[in-house]
Amino acid sequence: SPRIVASPPPAVIRTKRALEKTTKHLYSLLGGKTDAPPAEWEGLISFGDEKKQTKNSATASGTSVDQPAPLSRRSNFLWDRLRGVRQDMSLQGFNDDWTIHLLEEMVRFAVAAEYLLCEDTERFKTALSTHTGYARATHNSHLHVEQLAKTLTTLTQRYRDRRIGLGCVAKETEDESNEANKKGDASTESTDANETDQKKLPSLQFPNEPEMRGYQLLMKMDTQGGALGRKTGGGEFLRDLRWAPRAVLQSPEIAFSLKVRAAYESGNVAKFFDLVKSKQCSFLQACCVHKYFPQIRKQALRVCVGVWNKTPVAVNVVGVEVLRLDTRFGEVQDTGGKKTEGDSGAIRKAVRDTATAMAVECGLTIAGGDLLPKETPFVNPADTSAAWVNRRERVIDKKAPTMKGGFFRWRALVDGTAGR
Repeated sequence: SPRIVASPPPAVIRTKRALEKTTKHLYSLLGGKTDAPPAEWEGLISFGDEKKQTKNSATASGTSVDQPAPLSRRSNFLWDRLRGVRQDMSLQGFNDDWTIHLLEEMVRFAVAAEYLLCEDTERFKTALSTHTGYARATHNSHLHVEQLAKTLTTLTQRYRDRRIGLGCVAKETEDESNEANKKGDASTESTDANETDQKKLPSLQFPNEPEMRGYQLLMKMDTQGGALGRKTGGGEFLRDLRWAPRAVLQSPEIAFSLKVRAAYESGNVAKFFDLVKSKQCSFLQACCVHKYFPQIRKQALRVCVGVWNKTPVAVNVVGVEVLRLDTRFGEVQDTGGKKTEGDSGAIRKAVRDTATAMAVECGLTIAGGDLLPKETPFVNPADTSAAWVNRRERVIDKKAPTMKGGFFRWRALVDGTAGR
């Protein structure tokens, strides 16, 4: 039910204990493959011509349970209820470590769900265009990302307000001023002073702040809007770090975000995907940058077609070396006659077919399995192009926190003990 925001009666406001129990229950609904949907989902199982699917599984009492609702329905249900939790926290003016912890959990869940449901987003757009009821059951990326942006903004403000409440901002400013006055001292003395200041930094009060700041930066890389859907130039990209403590600015999470942005802005597709594939990139960080995969692939293809001569280029080479589709389907290299990950033949075919479709959507000419660079000019593909739809990538799926049997470790991900 919708939350009452204006002058709510005390009876409808939940206490901290109630809110914590609510969030734990909500995240538990994301569990394993055999979980039955709760009663709240009964009305979501059937829309339009879609029939309710059931799964008969024997239990101790011999009863049957419904098949779990798809992740899109669970995500919509959770995000709506979590929004109510945030409203209750805001109405009561909660601003402590407990509030920060809950907001951090919501951010992790939202980032993971946005990636895992990227293909479901296209079904939502199709349902809207065809006016089918299935749209209610699919993922609305625009609204989801909008709520994620608000949560990150609220969390950033909570970090700031909490530091002010603890009297840490003034101390940090004093430390920075003292350091500036000592620039003329010997380098060894400055180093000792910096190390002392680092130990005094209040950012240690929030150990997950670098992680959250990193997500916020990664989702605002694009000067044409980024994952958060707003125009973000270089100034705004770094503006979020204005009040961040020095220890946060020097954290590996922020350093990684700046490296990824540099590779993206320069169009260095090889460096960009190498960073995503590297061990320093976590599952949630990869989920954040996943939004930019189509853009950087288009940019790489546009540049290469512009500088190549008339010599035909094999489509497989374009798919692997330019579009980096190996991150989606897997490695296609052979060593000494031994196949690498997966069926190399099937992977090659998938890369070839996908690269061909992408090139054709860009107006390029394909003949005999080769791309002819100078036959036709490059044009930006249509927004509705099926070939350029953002899909899940194997390189990211491999980073996901899963158990044997394919169970996704949602609780560990939300807690921050895995996937970050």
